[in-house]
Formats: sequence, C-alpha cells, structure tokens
Amino acid sequence: MPEHPVANDGRTDLYGDEIDTRCLMTENGIGYAADPYLQQARLVLLPTQKPLPGLLPAEPHFSVIDQDSLAVILVRR
Repeated sequence: MPEHPVANDGRTDLYGDEIDTRCLMTENGIGYAADPYLQQARLVLLPTQKPLPGLLPAEPHFSVIDQDSLAVILVRR
C-alpha cells in the first residue's frame, strides 16, 4: 500500500522508544483514544491478535473494510 503514508511500522525500531511504547499501548487498547497518530489516521492496518481491532469497529470514526485471520483494515468514516 505504497500510496498510504505510515505513522508507525512496528516491524523495526525506526521511531524511538517513546513512539514505539505509545504504539504498543495503543495496539493493546490502552489509551488508544488519546493517541495522536490514531486520531489522524485515515487507514489502519492491524494484526487480528491485538486488542485494538476488536475495539475500533465500535468507535464512530472507523469502519472495517477488510479482514481475514491475520489482519484487519479499517478506514476513517
């Protein structure tokens, strides 16, 4: 998905400890509503085994557009 800018990519440590820690907490559903990157995100791609994909569909700003056993893709409404 090269046409979509990335706020965080958890595959490697490119962003520093503060951003990595916030990302880890957000994926685990801790304080996600206050995450500035998530607040600005237009598209979110998450692994299904994390808690956040189960929480975001209940939020009024996100809709699931695709999912399988590995990942969920959500877009801002």
